[in-house]
Amino acid sequence: MNPDEFDLEDQLRQALQPKRAPAGFASKVMARTRAKQPWHQNWNGAITLAMVAGLVMAVVIPVTLASRRQEDRAIEARNQLITALGITKIQIRQVNEKISQRIKRNRPAL
Repeated sequence: MNPDEFDLEDQLRQALQPKRAPAGFASKVMARTRAKQPWHQNWNGAITLAMVAGLVMAVVIPVTLASRRQEDRAIEARNQLITALGITKIQIRQVNEKISQRIKRNRPAL
């Protein structure tokens, strides 16, 4: 092994050795835990977030449903237009046939 590997091992051993807590550490931690707010005061942010989410859903869902209904009506109108154009095409073809038959009947023979 080369000397650099021993140096790395020594550094790791030093870094991983237990260290004593600074003076007054335990008392500071205990003071902080006593000073914490009651649990219900910590819920204010979550309750506000839930209310905002509820309001957003109350707006987004009806708008989405209205948009979907409008799209469905547009598709239905398109389908009705296609049907009407098909019927019109048949009627025009029938009228053209009748006109052609009358022209043939009324045409003088040569």
